[in-house]
Amino acid sequence: MVLDDKTRELIAIGASIASNNPPSLKYHVERAKSFGVSDDEILDAVETGKFVRRGAASKTDIFAESLKTPPPRGGCRKGKEKSEAALQSECDCAPGLGTEAGAVCGKS
Repeated sequence: MVLDDKTRELIAIGASIASNNPPSLKYHVERAKSFGVSDDEILDAVETGKFVRRGAASKTDIFAESLKTPPPRGGCRKGKEKSEAALQSECDCAPGLGTEAGAVCGKS
């Protein structure tokens, strides 16, 4: 492996935070300390994991909110030549619902 043990454990700490896995976090913090990782390095990995988790949670929350509003009658069609933003502005589809499902939009 190219990564050393300290680096792998710091990555695992961040991943444990991002995936909301306390048992894994505890295990990897203990392992990191056994490899000489400092408290500051561990805290930095924790903060990085929290940043990743917030980003993922935000995208998941947006998608979940989109499920509350059905797409317009007929839905949306994701055109290969159009961007996601262009489709949503033309079609007023809930992001991730009509556009992802491949339904048909009256405006496309």
